[in-house]
Amino acid sequence: MTRELMRLNPRIFSALPEEFLPDYKNPCWFEKAMNGNEDESVQERLKENGTEKSRLRCLPYVYIIGQPKCGTTDMFYRIVQHPDVVKGRGKEPHWWTRRRFYAGFDKYLDYFNEAALKIVSRIKKSLTSSEQEIVNHDVITVEASASTLWDNDHWRRELWDTKNNEPPILVANLIRAVQPNARFIVTLRNPTERLYSEYLYFRQPEKSVTNFHERAVTLIDNFKNCLRNYSVRSCAYRRTSEKRVEGNVRLRLGLYEVYLRDWLSIYSRDHIFVQRVEDRSKDPYEAMLSIFSFLQLG
Repeated sequence: MTRELMRLNPRIFSALPEEFLPDYKNPCWFEKAMNGNEDESVQERLKENGTEKSRLRCLPYVYIIGQPKCGTTDMFYRIVQHPDVVKGRGKEPHWWTRRRFYAGFDKYLDYFNEAALKIVSRIKKSLTSSEQEIVNHDVITVEASASTLWDNDHWRRELWDTKNNEPPILVANLIRAVQPNARFIVTLRNPTERLYSEYLYFRQPEKSVTNFHERAVTLIDNFKNCLRNYSVRSCAYRRTSEKRVEGNVRLRLGLYEVYLRDWLSIYSRDHIFVQRVEDRSKDPYEAMLSIFSFLQLG
């Protein structure tokens, strides 16, 4: 599968180094500046490597991958308060699930330009037993696109097709091919509360308990109709199950088990941290301690 992913995404894999910098905790590498067109604020000089002008490129060390209306924004801003965490241009670029189909990999890397500058400038020095100085860069960056866990709506653009209408390749497969050691945080809540919160969040002309109920019932009927011909997994990844319902009421986003099962078939359990909003609300201090422990942040 990795070879096929490389064939389908040559611009991604051609931009990656053979390995990330070993003295950086965050996945980073130096890239030669092209034609001097880059903004001076994102250029770094590498005298020791004999390179005249280059810049540090970085991917996130950790991804907060979902779900929408499950506290991803709260989680993101709590994490970036840690002194060894820096954020990119914003919270959620949605590049892996959506923007990569029209915006190049370099645009995604540009999202972390400012983070890369902070990562390269903040160093930690230590001495070995033989009194040799070691310089490490322990700062990491994070992104929190709440679509990453579930959104594979564009999988047919990858030229895959299957008889059972289930995607044979997921966003998780691509990220693993690029970053096999990446870490992921999933924050969830009661799916009914999630659905109602999402209904209240998006702009629409009419909002009421009755209106929400009617839309929810229509979605449930649509999903049941889908199950007459397809599997639960197929319907979870089929956007058509939400058609004919006005407004942003997305029932399938509450099918946590389907999405988590797929991710856990691609990444081992020690790469994925799952936390409920209800637990974080009860004891935010202990909840964040467990997250920082997962991220190996002191």
